[in-house]
Amino acid sequence: MKSMTNRARRGWLAVLTAAAVAVSGMVAGIASPAAADENSKIVLTDAKFTHVTDRSAPVTGRNEVWVQDYLEFSVNYDATAADPKPGDSFYVALPSQLTLRDTAALKDLKTEDGTVAGQCKLVNATTAGSPNVLTCTFNDAIKDKIDVKGSIKANLYVKDVTTANTVDVDLNGKSSPVILPYDKPIAPRPVKDWAPRTKPAKYSSGVGSQSKGINWHIAASGQWINANHPDGKVVIQDNLTPGVLLPHSDKSRYTVSELCQDPNKTSSYTTVVKADANGKSIDGFTLTLTVANTQDLTLEASGPWKANCEYVFSVPTVFASGLTIDKNYDYTNSAKFTLTTADPVTASRTYAETFQGTIQYRDGFGGFKLTKLVQGDDAAAYANHEYTFAYTCSDKQSGEVKVSQAGGVVVVDKQFPNGTTCTITETNYARAGYEWAGTETQQVTIKAGETAQLNFVNTYTKQPTVVKLVDPSIVEGTCPVGATEPTKPTVTTPTVEGLTYGEPVITTEGSKITVTVTVTVADGYTVAEVPAGWTKNSNGTFTYTKELTAPSCPTASASPTVNPAPTVSVSPVPTVTPSPTKAPAPSKAPTAKPTPVKTKPAPPKTGS
Repeated sequence: MKSMTNRARRGWLAVLTAAAVAVSGMVAGIASPAAADENSKIVLTDAKFTHVTDRSAPVTGRNEVWVQDYLEFSVNYDATAADPKPGDSFYVALPSQLTLRDTAALKDLKTEDGTVAGQCKLVNATTAGSPNVLTCTFNDAIKDKIDVKGSIKANLYVKDVTTANTVDVDLNGKSSPVILPYDKPIAPRPVKDWAPRTKPAKYSSGVGSQSKGINWHIAASGQWINANHPDGKVVIQDNLTPGVLLPHSDKSRYTVSELCQDPNKTSSYTTVVKADANGKSIDGFTLTLTVANTQDLTLEASGPWKANCEYVFSVPTVFASGLTIDKNYDYTNSAKFTLTTADPVTASRTYAETFQGTIQYRDGFGGFKLTKLVQGDDAAAYANHEYTFAYTCSDKQSGEVKVSQAGGVVVVDKQFPNGTTCTITETNYARAGYEWAGTETQQVTIKAGETAQLNFVNTYTKQPTVVKLVDPSIVEGTCPVGATEPTKPTVTTPTVEGLTYGEPVITTEGSKITVTVTVTVADGYTVAEVPAGWTKNSNGTFTYTKELTAPSCPTASASPTVNPAPTVSVSPVPTVTPSPTKAPAPSKAPTAKPTPVKTKPAPPKTGS
């Protein structure tokens, strides 16, 4: 198509912008600035057209846009370097073939917490060939803010054909050719029979203002399945957004449906649910579901896949913490047929409105996840033990989560605004009879679009049994009667569990006697206190020491000493002087004769 000159563009833009400002100023209850000032420094990038349904869901199985179809126009705007002020505006001018939907009301630019920071006016031209314009104006909510940026998505109705595969779009004063879907011109709408899509695709459904979740659908033709899965077994890996989406608990809602051309109306099709993950099976189809880490889903299906039919695998998800849909959040989901080399199929979904305008000042959502590692003594026995973690966050959210080593990573099932600080504390790490080492509390600052991982490591050391040192019993030596040296002391060692008492050692130096006993502590035992008289040795043993004084025994001599008898005092007797006596004359002694002795023979010896 032909492009307008810059002079002509400025002319119609001035007229449309003035009309938009006039209309917006007359709408009751809308905070609008006194005048809208175009800020040419606001940069618009990544302009794109997407083929969608009238509910803004992606169109699959098509390779051309037709008249009466719907397109979604999306573009990002960035005012980071534009120093935006309340009342500043930017615009998009679309070609006449693409008309804006729902132009009756102003559309909000909202932050993720619902704050309206600007509004957009959609105006379709009344003159043939003139562009259709949307103009967005910031309000006082951006005052003194930085990093102001966001995105716009507008649902368009295809009014007429084009002759080229691109159309010129004026992005806030910069004319840019934007490629149409499939890199083809818009064509007249044909009439043709329904047929299955030629390659796998993914889309979503069941989204409304009060939705508690999103139903995701992975579609592939029977011909594609048979070509890539000759044994009839299909395995699909679906990874949900951490902290945002959770798998639905009702297994009967995970289904595989067969879509075939309706023989009575070849432009339409019939649908039959062939199997679900709760055990339903028709015509030999089966479907099983496995969930890991609350976010990784695996679907395994088998069946007689018909080449001329299409098969849709439905995956129902719910929003974390039972929330309803966030109208400002772009939910994205990706799935892959793991038994093939085909690229993953991805779909994104927002609330099905005809217009969506976002704005942020570094706001966003993120989450965190926890892991547990147990190491040290008896670690393997506690691999399945669940440890409880309590968390409190600056956005007033709090809760508990249980994590085990064997269970792997656990994602906290809540969304947290960007910049939120959460404190996570382990509450049941203590184990009787073991010493614990680790980090009890950690903090994390949430970053938008990220799921921070915190690793908690518990190291346990088995504690030994405490025993007390008991003194040996010592009886000092004595001096037995007649002994000149004392006996050695008698040492009796006690019996104490966990302690081995060595043989007593007795040394003598003069009158000094030293008794020592060394004790060895068995493995698994420990001595907490060292009582008086004991010392701890460098090798871990303990020695008891007791000093004694030997008793003094008598010294040995040649003969025993006899004590003299006591003297008796006797009174003196008077002395009588005797008269003199005459001595007799000596007599002659007679001589004795010898007596003869008879000798008898010795008696004979007996026994000879």
